[in-house]
Formats: sequence, C-alpha cells, structure tokens
Amino acid sequence: MLQSEDDVVRRPGGRREVAILGGGMAGLTAAYALSRTPALRARYAVTVYQLGHRLGGKLASGRRPERAWRSEEHGLHVLFGMYENLFRVADEVYARWAAPEGCPFGSLWDAVSPQELTPFGEPDGEAFRRMDFFFPRNAARPGDGRLLPGPVAALHTALDLVRCGLKTQAARLGFPIPGLRRRLPAWLRRALWPRPDAGPPRAFEAIDRLLGVVGAQLDGFTAGLDPRVARRADRALRAAHRVLREALVRCARLPLRTVEGLLLADYVLAFLRGLMDPRDGVFLDWDLDRLNRYELRAWLADHGATRRTLWDWPPVRALYDTCFQYEGGDPDRPDFEAGTAARVAIRVALTYKNAVIFLLNGAMGEVLIAPLYEVLQAQGVQFRFFHRVEAVELSADQRRAERLRFTVQAKTADGAPYRPTFVRDGLVCWPVEPDWSQLEGGAALKAAGVDFESLRSPASPTSCRVLARGVDFDDVVLALPLGALTPMNGRPGVCEQLRAANPAFRQLTDRIRLVPTLAAQLWWTRGPEALGGAPERAAMVGWATPLSIWADETPILDHEGHGPGGPQALHYLCGVWPHTLEGDAAVERARVEIAAQLDAHGAAMWPGARAPGGGFDWAALHDDGQRLGPERLRGQYIRANTAPIEQAVGARTDTARFRLEAHESGLDNLVFAGTWTRTGINTTSVEAATMSGLAAARALSGEDLPIVGEDFMARPFARARVGVPHG
Repeated sequence: MLQSEDDVVRRPGGRREVAILGGGMAGLTAAYALSRTPALRARYAVTVYQLGHRLGGKLASGRRPERAWRSEEHGLHVLFGMYENLFRVADEVYARWAAPEGCPFGSLWDAVSPQELTPFGEPDGEAFRRMDFFFPRNAARPGDGRLLPGPVAALHTALDLVRCGLKTQAARLGFPIPGLRRRLPAWLRRALWPRPDAGPPRAFEAIDRLLGVVGAQLDGFTAGLDPRVARRADRALRAAHRVLREALVRCARLPLRTVEGLLLADYVLAFLRGLMDPRDGVFLDWDLDRLNRYELRAWLADHGATRRTLWDWPPVRALYDTCFQYEGGDPDRPDFEAGTAARVAIRVALTYKNAVIFLLNGAMGEVLIAPLYEVLQAQGVQFRFFHRVEAVELSADQRRAERLRFTVQAKTADGAPYRPTFVRDGLVCWPVEPDWSQLEGGAALKAAGVDFESLRSPASPTSCRVLARGVDFDDVVLALPLGALTPMNGRPGVCEQLRAANPAFRQLTDRIRLVPTLAAQLWWTRGPEALGGAPERAAMVGWATPLSIWADETPILDHEGHGPGGPQALHYLCGVWPHTLEGDAAVERARVEIAAQLDAHGAAMWPGARAPGGGFDWAALHDDGQRLGPERLRGQYIRANTAPIEQAVGARTDTARFRLEAHESGLDNLVFAGTWTRTGINTTSVEAATMSGLAAARALSGEDLPIVGEDFMARPFARARVGVPHG
C-alpha cells in the first residue's frame, strides 16, 4: 500500500510530490496520465528528472545547425496501426497543444502518413530482391478506444488470409489427393465428401474445405475452446497441412516469389496448429505466454513449418528484425520467445486499424516528444534537466524509496530553468547539443567536448543532489532504461538496494537481456523516383546486414534547411549490431561495415544508384564535403546504440515470466515504467513504452485507466493497486 496520510508531509494544497526518473516515452506518458485532468493536478505535483538536455530517450532527435539544420535521430521509428494507446495519447496531446504559428502539423494525422506497401527483403543467392507486400487499408482509426477483435476473430482473419493466398496458387494445387479419404475420421470425411460417390478432391479444394471446417469449429467461442472442439480443429488443420506440404515438395525447385501463397499458408497453418496443440493448452484460455518456453522458429518447425518457410521466406525473418530479437545483437543468433512473438505477429497483421504502418512526416522528437513536452508544461509538470540518477536508496525496513541521489551535470548561468527547445519554421525543435549559452561555464564545457548523454563523457564540474522522502517527494516512477538498472561495465546499477530487497526485480535485471543496435540516415543527390526503389513511399524489413530495416523519410527534408543543390531524398536505416564499441570507435567500425553493405547490395536496392561499371555509385550520396567513394559516408549520420542505456530490450526464449508489472516493485511508493516491464506486448516498441507509462500512472492514482491490449491473448493482469488514492 502507499504511505498512509500520517507518513506524508503535506504540501500547500495537499498534493503528493511524484518524482519521475527518466524522460523517455514511458516517463512522459506517466506524467501525462497523472496531470491530464484538473482533479489529478489537484492531487499530484509531478516532476520529471532527465539526464542531459533533451527528452525522448530512444525517440530523441536533434537539429544540427552547421549541417543545414538537419534532423539527427536515435534511430528509425514507424508507428504500427495496432499502436492503440500511443495513437490515443498522441491524438489527445495534439488536441491540447498550442502549436507555434506556421506549424505544418495541425493535428497528429498531418504528422503521419498511412502506408499499404511493406516490402520484405528476399534473399536471391548472395543478393537481395525486394518482395512487395500490400496490407489493405480499413475504415477503422487507431486510438479510437474501441476494443480489439478477440482471439477467435483474429484466428478467423488468419484463416481468411490463408484461403486468399492459396487462391493465387490454385494452379499449383490442382493435383488430386488419392487416399486422403481413408486417412480421415468419419466426421471430416463427411465435411469433404458431402456425396458418398464423390471422387477424390483436388489439393486446393481439399485444403479450402478443411479450413472451412476449422472456421466452423471456432465459431461461437470467445473465452476459450472446449478441448473436444480444439481436437477437431487440430485434426482438420493437420490434414490441410499434410496436403499443403505435398504441394511444397512438388514446388521445391521453384523460386520463392512464385510460391509465396504456399509459404504463407505453411506459416499460418503451423502457427494455428501450435495454438491448438493439446500439449500446451493455449486454446483453453488463449494465453500465449504458455508458449514462451519455446523459441519461435523451433515452435513453428515442431508444428510442421518447412525449413524453407522458416529460413528463406522473408516475413518470418521480418518479425525478428522488427523487434531486434537477436542474442547480443548478432544476426546469426536469432532468439525470440514464441508466445511473445506470436502475440506481436497477431497484433501487427490482424488487429491494425486504418493501415498496417504509419510513417512520420517529421522527426520523432518534433512530431511527438516536443508537443508532449509543451502540453505537460501547460499541465503543471516540472522538468529538471541535467539530472543523472545515481541511486535509489531504500528505507531501513526496505518498504519505501527513501532517498534519490543525483549528479547535477550542469546549472544555468542565471539560475532560471533550462529552456531546451527552440522554434524553427513552425516546429518545436531540440538541438543535438545543449544551448551552451544558457549554462554556467558553457563555453568551457563545449570546448572540453562534454557529452551529458554519455557516461563516457570527459569529466566536467558537477554537484550532488539528494531528494528525501516526505520533504522532496512522496512517490517515484522508475522510468529509466533497463541498461541503467543493471550493473554493467564495472558500474553499479542505480537500484542495487532494490535488487537486494526484491528477488523478483533482481531476476528481471539479470535475465532480461539488452540488444545493441545500429542506425544510419542517408541523404541522397537523387530523388525517390530517380533512385528507382519501391514504387511508393515505404518501409522495408529483412534486407542485408547490418542495416536490415529501411524507410523512406524524404518528407523530413521539407523541414531541414538545405538550399539549392541540396539532397533530394532521405532514408533511415537500422538493425542489430553485435559490438560493444562506443563513441568514435564504434562509428568508424560501423562506417566500414555500412560501406561494404552498400557496395554489395546498394545497387540492387536502389537501381538509380548503380555505377556505370556496376556496383554502388557513391556520388548518389549527398555530401557537403564533396568527398569521394565510401568517404561520402562521413557526410551522413551514423549512430551506434551500444551503450547500455541506449540498447533495445530483448525477448529471448522464456524470459517474459521475469518481467514485472508496474505495481510489483515491492515498495509502497515506487512503480515501474519502461519497455522492460510486463505490458501485454513485452518487446521493444513505442506502444509498449506508452502502455507501461499508463500502467504506472494507474498504479499510483488508482484510477480506472483503460489500456487497450494489455491482456490480449495473455493471462488477465492482476491490476493490483499500489494504494488508496489520496487527496
């Protein structure tokens, strides 16, 4: 329970002081949810403590004035159409935001573009081709608060997807299936042969009828399937899959792109068979977490998926790439727990609203983080920049967070609050470096090369600050990245006392692994049409390594400051990266690997960047320095996210059970927020961060705050309140 009234020093107006540690999306969402109404603002005084000079965490971006005010970001971000909570919060923020005059984004829907095209990289010998895949638009709107389709509805959609895919392959499924009749139970024979004198069905007809049987078995069930019904569905699925596998054997020598419908069916049928398998009993309560003891590919293989589907068909790899699920960032060591992966696949492909993905029309820090920051200010939230958390110390009885220790990295010269943003062309922007003129000794700090966002920065004058419970704060939202909580590189985590007091939290920090990533932004001398890439703006996954994910972010050029002769296109790329190098050494190593990737695969990806004699034409990259060959990469932006606080959170096999919910800190006055908590997605994403922030606010306030999808095909959340609301 939260502290009783007798334990709390009351402030003027009776408000409780909430200290939010970390200004990433999880912490900012918690601040928003705790200040969004007058009643909440009367109960809570919220302060966000942030390392360095800007907010956003992995969503941070900054402008670099000496490079034509270009935007430089932590990495590539797209918004999936299933990000129900993110869209709802962002839509509310835009409705409350007093945007600067001339802002190009009058609403959230001006700042994002729905996309149907989602290409996959398709291996073709040593090269890669682009496999275009279109997800149809629908009339729904993400963030509208409507309930998601239940498990049975999602499975019906999957069956329809298979049947549609097989129609495109009907010619390859025209062979008869002799002997099928005697291999099936009587009830299935009656479904396939309504007339006793009917001849053997052809493959397409047999699979289609069998899938119709599966759909009929699913009808009428919402919470869970009766075991007898599940067994019947499983028998029909197995029979359909046997016929399909015979077709795949007949087509083994055909190119991937000619049998895509068969491979899609193989993937989905193996998926559905896994859900109906009585050994795991998922069908009893639709709890996908039962499957997390398996690795995704091993689970699919165990239920009949062919090796060609698992290792050559691009959409399977795309699931790993999108969520960065590779042990240690090594692309040769994929590891994604099956239950979490299955939930992500179902949510992304079968529950999206309007479009499967939305691409941003501006930098993430300007499209989302800056409006949210200004709305929070208007709602009374305070910000303390240049506050690096050093330790969360507990009370003697280990029941409460008693003290918060910070290193104050810098102070303003005039003692006023630091002003982190500036307005340019109607956009609220963050600089890539702090405004040194606002800081005490700012010129000397800049000359020394101080980087407030790096723990490896040159030393600078700092001071210590200690906040005491009952004096400076009452409640804490721990919204720091997992890398800050875990001892690493000889540096203790900030929560060593909590790790000692709460064995479950210690297990979380020990068992949930981090994944280093690499990001790049490429400015081009040729426009999208001249480059000859995808037929329309798109985001692609499953390309070559290390940058396996790519998106066309050319609209961001409209907000940069390039003059005549400037770049004509802008692409963002990212991927996992199995290195521990940091700083300049990491960027130099990355530059060599990216150059090799572009040399080998760039001309196939962008035919308009093919050199006259073959290979990649380096002149296609825009470089103000007019360098030659691969040296033109020095004019691009490359970022190695290898420091622990910058890495993605992994979801390797059998680790979701170690995640904790917002209220499970074991302390009376501290809740969790971050993509490392249990959210109902349980892997790195903007949506998971948003959900975790909402859950933290709900745990503190006791409000009935809906979080769409938090128990989608998962065990129902306990939703235990940390305590009784005060005020």
